[in-house]
Amino acid sequence: MASYLAQAKTLMATFATCKVKHIKRSENKQDDALSKLAAVGFEHVTKDVHVEVLATPSIMNKEILVCSEAENTWMTPIINYLARGTLPEKKAEARKILHKALNYTIQGDIPYRRSYLGPLLRCVDP
Repeated sequence: MASYLAQAKTLMATFATCKVKHIKRSENKQDDALSKLAAVGFEHVTKDVHVEVLATPSIMNKEILVCSEAENTWMTPIINYLARGTLPEKKAEARKILHKALNYTIQGDIPYRRSYLGPLLRCVDP
């Protein structure tokens, strides 16, 4: 507890003004339950938050039509850089592609965007 208070005081000292307000647990039930849900799991959640676990998908799989491959999409420069190491000739565009490419990866000829929480997000064109 002492280290928590020391860290809080150090953080508060970095601001010009700071106000700490105590909120009673009885007035903060939903937020408390949500924090427990995120940190621990469903077992410790109080009855204030309704959690429903779906046993079956809520939508059925739909038929997917194969679209003809577009020649140039928003992904083309990023894919060219990641797969072949080629950049546009203009310096400004090349810098943009280098910056954007940090968030993308290619696995098996399919481009993916790295998400904040970890799973890869598949990039699709129109």
